Amino acid sequence: VGMAMVAIAFARVFQTGGLGLALIQRKNLTESQVSSSFWATASIGVCLTGILLAVSPWVGGFYRNNQVTPVLAALALALLFNSVNTVPRLLIVRAVDFRKLFFITLWSDVLGGVLAIALAYKGFGVWSLVAKTLLESVSRTVLLWGYTRWLPRWMFTFSALKPLLSVALPLLAYAVVHYFASNMDYLIIGKYLGPVALGLYTLAYKIMLLPVSQLSGVLVTVVLPGFSSIQDDSAKVGKGFLKMLRYISFITFPAMAGLAVVAPEAIHVFFGARWMPAGEVVRTLTIVGAVSSVQAVAGIIFLSKGRSDLLLKWSLFSTACYVVGFFAGLPWGIDGVAMGYAISFVVISPVCFYIAVRLVGLTLKDVAGSLAPAIAGASIMGLILTGLRATDFVQIMDVNWRLILLVSVGITIYAGFVLLFRREFLTGMMYALKQALEKQTS
Repeated sequence: VGMAMVAIAFARVFQTGGLGLALIQRKNLTESQVSSSFWATASIGVCLTGILLAVSPWVGGFYRNNQVTPVLAALALALLFNSVNTVPRLLIVRAVDFRKLFFITLWSDVLGGVLAIALAYKGFGVWSLVAKTLLESVSRTVLLWGYTRWLPRWMFTFSALKPLLSVALPLLAYAVVHYFASNMDYLIIGKYLGPVALGLYTLAYKIMLLPVSQLSGVLVTVVLPGFSSIQDDSAKVGKGFLKMLRYISFITFPAMAGLAVVAPEAIHVFFGARWMPAGEVVRTLTIVGAVSSVQAVAGIIFLSKGRSDLLLKWSLFSTACYVVGFFAGLPWGIDGVAMGYAISFVVISPVCFYIAVRLVGLTLKDVAGSLAPAIAGASIMGLILTGLRATDFVQIMDVNWRLILLVSVGITIYAGFVLLFRREFLTGMMYALKQALEKQTS
């Protein structure tokens, strides 16, 4: 599945032709633009599905693994359903109705998860994961259309799409480049180190990515429509940007620091001893997770200001750096690839922030000031946990109790740091959350 998903991810880059974010970014939309966008994305989805079915034998040959061919062919059908539900999902995002989107995602994931577990228990192996993906795509499509009750009109005009394409095409080019940045490590490991190494690396990456995607990914989706509505007021965008940095780093930085310490125990408890070689990879990738969680917010500035051209230039530069890091670390296996990725990511991230904050009149000093408290708290927690984990008392404990102890102590330490030094910030964040909930209720 990891091998097949490299090809699926590349097809997803072209799934909306860049129209997805363009539909969100634009202040006002006409029915003609929405309907034309639907027929465009649906047509692209049909073409991509046909292409994936045609090239699936070639992809299997590339990896020298015949199992990849039927798996890729089956997963291509999920891409078709995702193309059909793209516009209804974007309409929900534009309406900032994330409660509805949450329940749609929840129920489709639950259905897919239950089916995957049942099939895996019955011995279907890799096909349990394929069936999960297909059912999630189908159920999400049905729920999105049912909830939105929107139907496209029988109209398609290039003139309606033209205003969107000025933003969409640079975004499409960026997505192509970003694809290579996000998947070259999988491609290199799968090609040169084999499926076992790729499986370990994929698990490690997903463990690292979970807290990042669940927080920063969701917040970026929520904030982009709001930032786009005030895109002409750089001061407001800048103020909101710094606030987002503080909120996200407040959670992801200690989460990544804690995960770096307890990764071996977490993998042993939740996945079993066979996956233990992924532990060091998780530790290394937590650096990427921490930085990428806040760098995602910098991307909002590019998009909300309509500067997808700058985002494209940045992606070209960063992708070249990441690929160099991947190949530099390849002789040391998946640990080396992860380390090469982490080093290149950290080194060039300040460049991304520098370009982004200049658009809203901020400096890197402003960014550092927003991140400093979370860095301090996460560092203190990480150092204390590392020392505690190294003691003989903790080392001789059962792995389950060791994980519980370390997680509990980590939460206590960070909570104490916040109450002692960041009580005012915590109060402000809780007040902002209360206001958001009250607004949603009203």
